[in-house]
Parts: sequence; structure tokens; C-alpha cells
Amino acid sequence: MTSVHLDFETRSLVDVKETGSWRYSMDPSTVPLCLCYTIDDQDVRTITFDDFNNTYDVFGDQYYTPNMQKLHELALDETVIFKAHNSMFEYCMWNNVLHKRYGFADLKDLKRWDCTADRKSGSAGM
Repeated sequence: MTSVHLDFETRSLVDVKETGSWRYSMDPSTVPLCLCYTIDDQDVRTITFDDFNNTYDVFGDQYYTPNMQKLHELALDETVIFKAHNSMFEYCMWNNVLHKRYGFADLKDLKRWDCTADRKSGSAGM
């Protein structure tokens, strides 16, 4: 089974500690500075701030950089699991920013997420 480990770096006019991940990700001022990911512990791939801001839609077709395209394809494969440390933040950023603003496939199915922070407490999943 393929797994993808994600890590967003973001900025916003709102404070995630005050609002929580969902509200933070919904705020229009929240933007991804970069998104790093690795597929099955291979080399890290990076989607930069410029990559996010230089995507465009041509007649309904989204243009992606190669790293964006690969991640989008992985999201379309329902057998792929997405991992993150404190994955609720990545879940919110993915579904409220990548999906809604940049046209990535949604990843709302919680069974496709694995939270590495939960492993320390002995619980599984998100």
C-alpha cells in the first residue's frame, strides 16, 4: 500500500492556536507557503509558494507543476494513505485549500489519513 507523508507550511492573518485548524484553513488569508511530501519514504518533493500561485485553469483543465500533478494523482487513488504529524491540520489544509482553491481531489475520507502524533498516545488513525 502506498503512503504519502505531508507537511504544510502556511501563513495567515488568523492565529491557528486561537481559531483551530478548521477555521484557520477556511480563512481567505491562509495560504500555503510550501507543501513537502514523500511517497513511501522516497526523496522529499516540494510544492513551493510560487507553484501554488502560478497554477491556472484553461478551459476547465487545471495546470499543475510535476510535483503537484503527482500529488493530485495520488489523491485520486483511493488506496493511498496520507500521513502527517497532527494530521488534522493537513486534513483541513488539504480539503479547504488544496481542494477548494487549487482543484485537487478531496480527501475527506478519514480512513485515508494516518496521524503520526496519535501513535505516541497509543491511539490509531486521526
